[in-house]
Amino acid sequence: MELTYYKCPLCGFVYQVPEYWMDFSPEDTLEMTHINLETKELCTETNLQKLKP
Repeated sequence: MELTYYKCPLCGFVYQVPEYWMDFSPEDTLEMTHINLETKELCTETNLQKLKP
């Protein structure tokens, strides 16, 4: 199973998505509300950037 990784440019949060969830053509960005794991607060950045392999 191939995975695509997205990373928040502000807090470093990383989210992994199986490529079959994205029809094998993952977008370059993914909008997602997430928690900053250092501060335990909601991160103000919602656009995660696809990490290049």
